[in-house]
Amino acid sequence: MHAHRIYRTLGAKVLLVLAAGFFAFGTTQANSQIVLLAGGNLVSSNSGDGSNFSGRAGMQLGGRFWLTDIFQLQGVLAYQDLFSAEASLMAHPFPQGRTLDPYMFVGFGSFLDADEERTVVPIGAGVEYRLNHQIGLLFEVAGRWTLSDQRTYEANLDFGLVPSFGVSYRLNRLTRPSPQEGVILPDPEPLDAAVEDAEDRPAGVQDDPVTQILQETLAGAEDRPAGVQDDPITLILVQQGDREVAVLVVPDLAEADTVLLPIKNNMVLVPDGTFILGLTDEDPLQLQTAGLRRITLSQFYIDQYEVSNTDYLAFLDQIGDRPDLMPDTTMQQTGNRFSWSEYLRSTTFAKHPVIGVTHAQATQYCTFYGKRLPTEAEWEYAARAGHIGGVYPWFGLEPRDLGGNFLANYNPGRGGYAADGYAFTSPVDALPHSRWGLYNVSGNVAEWVQDTFHPSYTTLTDFNPLVEDQNEARRIVRGGSWASDAFYIGVGVRDAQPANEASPYVGLRCVQDITEAEKQQ
Repeated sequence: MHAHRIYRTLGAKVLLVLAAGFFAFGTTQANSQIVLLAGGNLVSSNSGDGSNFSGRAGMQLGGRFWLTDIFQLQGVLAYQDLFSAEASLMAHPFPQGRTLDPYMFVGFGSFLDADEERTVVPIGAGVEYRLNHQIGLLFEVAGRWTLSDQRTYEANLDFGLVPSFGVSYRLNRLTRPSPQEGVILPDPEPLDAAVEDAEDRPAGVQDDPVTQILQETLAGAEDRPAGVQDDPITLILVQQGDREVAVLVVPDLAEADTVLLPIKNNMVLVPDGTFILGLTDEDPLQLQTAGLRRITLSQFYIDQYEVSNTDYLAFLDQIGDRPDLMPDTTMQQTGNRFSWSEYLRSTTFAKHPVIGVTHAQATQYCTFYGKRLPTEAEWEYAARAGHIGGVYPWFGLEPRDLGGNFLANYNPGRGGYAADGYAFTSPVDALPHSRWGLYNVSGNVAEWVQDTFHPSYTTLTDFNPLVEDQNEARRIVRGGSWASDAFYIGVGVRDAQPANEASPYVGLRCVQDITEAEKQQ
C-alpha cells in the first residue's frame, strides 16, 4: 500500500515539474501564451465513506500554452480547503479563432498536504468568451475525483462537481531574449592584422572559420556591382581593458539573410533565374493539385509595396472621371465593419492597400504607369526570394520569427485577426520585408496576377509562361490576405476568383519589364 502511494505521488510531481518546465523554458510560442485566474464552488460531493457536503469555495491560478492548434497544456495551483498542484491536457475542437472557444480537458494533480496523500483527477468542459485580443472570460464545469489515502490500508474515492468562472490574459507581447549579437574572434588583433596573418599562412594550413568569413566578406565587397550594398555582417573593434578586440556583428536572421537588389522608383530588380513553381509544403487535404514545374524567368522589376489607397486615388485623379475604375465601396463580405468609402479616402488608411478592385481595374492601373500585372510564375519567383523549397518568403516553417513576432498580417487562428497587431489590413510598408526587399507578399491582401485559372502546371512552357484562356472567367490571386490562415499565405499556394468580382481580400502590385539599355548593362 505504501509503495503505490509513493509511486502515485512521484508520478504527480514528475508530471507537474514537466508542465512547469515546458511553460517556463519551452518554445517561444509557449512563452507567449496565457495566464488565468478562476474561482468556483464545490456544489456537491459524494464521499467514499458515505458523507455528503457542499458549498466549498475554491480558486485556481496558472497558465496555458499551445502544444498544437488543437491541444493545450495547463498547469495551475488550486485551492479547495487544501492547496493542490494540477496539470491538464485541453482539447479545442475548433482550431480557428472564435469569439466563443469551447474546450474539453482531463487532468491529474496532487494535494500539497504532508499528513494525507490525495490524488485529484479533474475532467470537464468549458468555454472562453474573448472580450478582445488579450482578455477572455472563462466558464468551466468539472467533475473532480479525489482518491484519499490517510496513511491506512483504506482508500476513499470522493467525487465533486465544480462550476467556476475566471479571466484569461494572453501574453503575446512577451518575447524571449534574443541571442548574443556578436562573436568574439579567437585572435584579438584588429582586422588588418588578422587578414595579413591569413595571407602569410604556410600552404596547407587552413584558415580558422572566422577568418574565412572575413576573407569571403571582403572579397565579396570588392567584387560587388555598383549600387549593391554590403552584406549586413560587419566587423567592429571593441575596447576590452587595455586591448582592442575584433567583434563580428551578426544581426538577427531576417536581416542577415537580406540580399539587397537594385531598386528603382520603389521597384526591385528581380534577377533572372530558374526555380520550381508550385507548393512545396505539406498538403494533407489535397487542396493544391497543380503540381510542380521547373520554370526559367527573365529579370524584371516588381513593386516593393502593394498598391496603396493613396496610389490608387492619385491614379483616379490623373485619369479623370472614370466610374468604371472606382473600387467597389459596397462590399458586404466583412459584416459592414465600417464604410468602405471611408477606408478608400480616409487619411487613417492612406498607406493601407487598395481593395475592392476587379482584375480589369488592376490591369488598367498598371498599364497607366507603363507597367503590368505579374504572371503567376513571376509572382511566386519574386515571393520565394531565392529560398529553394521554402514555405514563406523567410526561412522556417512558421509565420513568426524566433522571438515570436509575426512576420505577416494574416489570421493566426486562436489569436483572432488582431493577434498580429492588425484586425484588418496593415500599411503596405508594415512588417518585415523579404530577403529581396518586398513587403507583404504573404498576407495583408492577396494579389491579382495576369494568368487565367488553369488546373495544372504540366501544360506551362518552361520559359516565361503565361496562361490566357478566353473561355475561363477566373483569374489567379496569390499570397493570401489578412483573413487567410497560415497555410494560405504560403508562397506556393494559389487561389482563383472571377475576374469581374471585387473583394476586401484582394489588391495588387505591378511589375515592369526592363529596357533594352538595361539588358545590355
